[in-house]
Amino acid sequence: MPRAVFLPLMVLLALATGLGVLGVATTLTQTPLTLAPPPAAAAAATHKFYGAADVVLQTGDTTALHAAVAPAYVDHSRPLATPTGIAGFVHVLADLRTICSDCRLTTQDLAVSHDQAAVRVTIRGHRQVIAAGVTVEGLPLAWTALEVVRIVGGQVAGRWSGGDPLALAESPATTVPESLPAGSAEVQVARFVMRPGTDLGPFTTAGSALLVVEQGTVALTVDGVWRFGIGYAPESDPIHLEMTLAAGHQALLPPGLSQRLRNDGPEPAGVLILATDPIGVLPGG
Repeated sequence: MPRAVFLPLMVLLALATGLGVLGVATTLTQTPLTLAPPPAAAAAATHKFYGAADVVLQTGDTTALHAAVAPAYVDHSRPLATPTGIAGFVHVLADLRTICSDCRLTTQDLAVSHDQAAVRVTIRGHRQVIAAGVTVEGLPLAWTALEVVRIVGGQVAGRWSGGDPLALAESPATTVPESLPAGSAEVQVARFVMRPGTDLGPFTTAGSALLVVEQGTVALTVDGVWRFGIGYAPESDPIHLEMTLAAGHQALLPPGLSQRLRNDGPEPAGVLILATDPIGVLPGG
């Protein structure tokens, strides 16, 4: 008698298991699988994307660039004031083309892994700068960065850059709208030698000051409330700026803000700070 009951139960279990397997198979067939592109296809999509970006620099034509990106393309490295999507990258290229008509984009050291590609991007050319009503041409421009792109369906769907896009279109010379005051003024010059891994600051200045890097590389951090507006920011907008300055670079330090320097490099860094007003050390420095 027990065997008579056991056999039907086995049959029912087998039927239930079979139906369960069929249900799983049905579920799997209804869920589309996203497979990583072959390395050759990912490399081709990457070269197509950056080749199209170079076309934008040469001619201003964005047709090929739009065709090289996926509909949901996201540029994770666009400047905050630029549009989203591919329009942000186009904005950076257009600004660069304005000041560097002979700039060209090249790629080196391509590496593909799964659905991503890493590539070193280099842009070289010559700037055209207008400062104080004088046009200066032929200033060399060289920018390089390690970038990563994500490939979906043979198109670039996302971009991350290790470089600062604002530095591309940043002019090395600017026009000062205010006229210089008449008479003489005393300029304070402070020179600091920073060992690797050391900080300077936080400090502030009552007026504008000029920071010049003599040797090495330093990281400059600026925090506080900019009360006169900066870029697209409204008045009294809190700001946080970070930038890396190498030997020969300089930066104008805005007054009244907390500023800190750090030497993250392997060698000592020498910096000069020129100011017409006293330099103060903030609490906690």
